[in-house]
Amino acid sequence: MTSYAAPYPAPSTPLPAPPAPPGGLSAASVPKILLGLGATCLLVAAVIFLAVAWSWLGIGGRTAVLVGLTVGAALAGQWLARRDLGVGAEALTTVALGLVVLDLFGARNAHWIDVAADESFLALLGGALLTVSLVLCAPATRLLAPQVAAPLGLGLAVIGIGADTGHGQVVATVAVLAFTALAVGGRALGTVVLPWTSAAGAGLAFTALVGSAMNEASEYPSVRGLWVEGHGIGMLAVAALVLLPWAIVRNHDDLRQLVCACAVSVLTVAAAVPVLDGGLTGITVTAAATTLVWTVVAAAVPPRWYAVPRVPLVGSLLALAPVPVVLSAQALASLLSVGEPFSTDASVRLHPETPIASPLLLPLGVAVVLVAAVLTVPRSGWFRWPVGAAAALTAFLTAFLTAALFPLPLWLFVAALGPLGVAVALPSAVLTLLALAEIVLVAAWLLVRRVAAVEPMAGTVLPLAAAAFLWTGGHVFEVSFEVRSLVTLATLALLAIAVPRIELEVCAAFAVALSSVAAVAAATDPSVSAAIQLTLAGAAVTTTALVHRDHRELAWLGGLLLAAADTQGKPSIG
Repeated sequence: MTSYAAPYPAPSTPLPAPPAPPGGLSAASVPKILLGLGATCLLVAAVIFLAVAWSWLGIGGRTAVLVGLTVGAALAGQWLARRDLGVGAEALTTVALGLVVLDLFGARNAHWIDVAADESFLALLGGALLTVSLVLCAPATRLLAPQVAAPLGLGLAVIGIGADTGHGQVVATVAVLAFTALAVGGRALGTVVLPWTSAAGAGLAFTALVGSAMNEASEYPSVRGLWVEGHGIGMLAVAALVLLPWAIVRNHDDLRQLVCACAVSVLTVAAAVPVLDGGLTGITVTAAATTLVWTVVAAAVPPRWYAVPRVPLVGSLLALAPVPVVLSAQALASLLSVGEPFSTDASVRLHPETPIASPLLLPLGVAVVLVAAVLTVPRSGWFRWPVGAAAALTAFLTAFLTAALFPLPLWLFVAALGPLGVAVALPSAVLTLLALAEIVLVAAWLLVRRVAAVEPMAGTVLPLAAAAFLWTGGHVFEVSFEVRSLVTLATLALLAIAVPRIELEVCAAFAVALSSVAAVAAATDPSVSAAIQLTLAGAAVTTTALVHRDHRELAWLGGLLLAAADTQGKPSIG
C-alpha cells in the first residue's frame, strides 16, 4: 500500500506583509498626495476662472464667489482633516484664511465696511483672523495653519486697538495676558502648536513691556517721578506678569521659586532706580544696603523658598562688586608703580591716582560680602574651613589695599607685610634690604626649630635670600661686585657645611654660580677673577666632602674646580 506524507498544516495567523522598500511610498500616502495635488489644481483653476470672469461679474457675483470660495475652502479643509488627509486639509485651510483677509480688504474697498482709519481696520482684520482660526482649530486640532494664524490675528488686533491709545505699557500688558489666555486655551483644546506660538507672542509683548517700563523709569529716576507721578507702574506690571507661570503650571515648586525670585528682583531694581543718578558711590551704597536686606531675608526664609531671596541677593552682589574690585586694582597699581628698583630712598611715598569713588567703599563692600557669606553659605562638608583665620586675613588685606589708595610712606606697607614686604619694597634698596633680612631670619629660625612642615621650604629660601641680602647690602654700601661675590660665596659655603641639606646645598650652589658669573663679567681682569672664584668654590666643595662622610663623592668635583682654577694661570689655594 502506498503511503502519503501528511500535509503541512496551514499557519493559524497570516504572515505579515513584506516591508516597503527603503525610501519608497507607503500605500496610505499615495491618496494624500493625489488629493493634495487635486486640491491645488482646483484652486489654480478657480483663480484662472476668476481672472477671466471677474470683469463681467457684478458686485453681488464677486461677493458670492469670494464668500463661497472662503466657506467652501474652510469646509473642505475640515472634511479632509477628519479623514486624516493632512496635506490637502492644510492647503485648503491656508487658502481659506487667506481668503478671509482678501474678503475684508474687498469689503473695505467696496465701502461695505465703514472703517476709515487704518488702525481700526487692522484691529478688525486681526479679530476676524483670530476668530476664524479658533473656529477652525476647535473641530480639527491637528491643523497647523490656524494654530499659527490665531496668534498672528491676536497680535494684529492688539496693535490696531492700541495704536491710538497712547498707553503702550497698558497695551503690552493686555497683550501678554491675551496671548497667555490663548496659550492656555490652546492647551485645553489639545492643540500642539497653538500654545507655543501664543507663548512666543506673549514673550514678544513682555519684552516690549520690559523695554518700555525700564526706559520710562530711567527718564524719571526719582521717588516723585516713579511713584507719585506713576512712571514706575510699568515695573510693577512686569513684576506681576512674571508670576503668570505660577498660576498656569500646577505642582511645580522649582518654577514657582524661579518666578518669585524674578519678581522680587524686578521690584528690587524698581526700588533702586532713584539712586542710579547718584554716581558710583550712590550705586555701591545702595547695592550694599540691598545685599544686607536680602541676606537677612535669606537667613530667615524656610528651606522650601531657598532660592527666592538668593537671586536678588546675587544680583545685589554683582552690582556691589565692580567699585571695590576697581579700587583694589588701583591700590595694587599704586603699590607697584612707586618707582624703578633701587631708584628711591626709604622715605618715598605712594602717589596713587584719583580713585573712581570713595576709598571707604572698598572696606564697606568687603564687609558686606563677608556678612552675606557668613549668614547664607552653609558651613558643612567641604566648606568647613577656619572662618576666623580667613576673616582676619581678608580684613588685613582690605585695610592694606585701602591704605594704598592714600599717599602714605612706602615703609608702612613693607613693615605691614613683614617678610613678604620685599614684593613692594624694590623701589628702595634700604627697604628691600630690611625685608630680605626678615626673610633670612625667619627661614633660619624655622630651620633651627626644625618645623617639619616648612623645613624643606626654609632650606630652599634661606640661601637665595641670604645671597640677595648680601648683594643688596653691597649696593647700599657701594661695595664692588667682586667683593660681594666673594662674601656671598664664603657665607653660603659655611652655611652649606653647617646645614648639609640637599635643597639648601643645591640652592646655595645656584646662588654662588649666579654671583660668580656677575662678578667675573664686571671684573677688569676676568681671568684672575674667575681663578679666584673657582679656587674658593673648589675649596668649599672639598671641605664639604671631607667634613661629611656621605658627601665623599663630591671630592672629585672639588678637585675639578681647583684644576679649572689652575688652567686660568693662577696658583690654587687650598
